[in-house]
Amino acid sequence: MAKSASMLCDGTAVAACEGGLIISFEYQPSVNAVNYYKNYKHLSVFLSEVLGSEYRFIAIQQDEEQRPVSVIFAVRSIEYEKRKEEQLLRSSTTDELTRCYNRRAYEQDIKELTADKKFLYLTADVNGLVNDRLGHAAGDELLCGVAGCMKQSFDDYGKVYRIGGDEFVTILFTDEEQFGIIKQNFDLLVDNWSGDTVPHMSVSCGAV
Repeated sequence: MAKSASMLCDGTAVAACEGGLIISFEYQPSVNAVNYYKNYKHLSVFLSEVLGSEYRFIAIQQDEEQRPVSVIFAVRSIEYEKRKEEQLLRSSTTDELTRCYNRRAYEQDIKELTADKKFLYLTADVNGLVNDRLGHAAGDELLCGVAGCMKQSFDDYGKVYRIGGDEFVTILFTDEEQFGIIKQNFDLLVDNWSGDTVPHMSVSCGAV
């Protein structure tokens, strides 16, 4: 960023914040008026088109004709803001432990389902006795294991949600014949799964 800015003007970049939200650099135009306006135009294009950013400048020194000869540009990256908004949205709809969609996402998606959409609804309940026998760390490992098996099996056909402590739901946009194959693959993953502290998983499923 600093290098590109320096190539377009006579000044040198002096600061850039982490993450690219704010970028500040000093712009020192040429004494030659033609170069001054040429460089200023190039810099404006650089900021608005190349960076896709909002920016403003503060003249910290002017010549006798009241033209800025030393300017600080503050650049606010729009793309960075968009990425932050997307991250916040993902965080608000994602279960922190399993990285499945959470209950909020589930309720939003359920509202958008219509009668003309063909789908299968599958619930999965995990054996909740693991926490009591082996502790919460083992329980978390089991939940993550179930989530992994479900996402590996069902992600290509719909979303996997964790809607409660040990309750999972997936809404699959497929037919019953294909679902039978998908479910067999899921059962095989469950049967072959083993964790560091939990030797196997037990999952009760129901589909409508």
